[in-house]
Amino acid sequence: MGLSGGERCSRGFALSLALLPLVGAVAYAQGLPHIPWACPLRSLTGVPCPTCGMTRAFVALASGDLATAVQQHAFAPVLAVSFVLIAGHWLRELRQNQRLPLPKGSLGLGWSLLGASSIYYGLRLVGWYHTGELAAAIRAAPLTTWLMAVGN
Repeated sequence: MGLSGGERCSRGFALSLALLPLVGAVAYAQGLPHIPWACPLRSLTGVPCPTCGMTRAFVALASGDLATAVQQHAFAPVLAVSFVLIAGHWLRELRQNQRLPLPKGSLGLGWSLLGASSIYYGLRLVGWYHTGELAAAIRAAPLTTWLMAVGN
């Protein structure tokens, strides 16, 4: 049985989402001006989100600079490969117009990577805490300023 219209639409949308960071990184690496986008969580609270540094890491990957990419975010290469594999799977489903099974063990691998990236994020937070960078960012954050003003 082929994919329904809704399934084709959702896979096309998901394919676009998976390719967007990769295409954007290549465009930025080729000189497209960066959009002045800031992490909403970090901008409001001072606490970096789990993906902080990912855009810079993807641009470094698109430029062929693996060392800088890993320095910006250790999981950038893994996430980039994951996006390519996922996009390839959805593209195959769209081309063949049918649901295809995921490779055996991919769900377990996905959960393992999520756990490892969560540990990595925790370690990054601990590192920023020990340097004092995290406390300074939280003190300077708009949410902290607002809460201090409301509390007085």
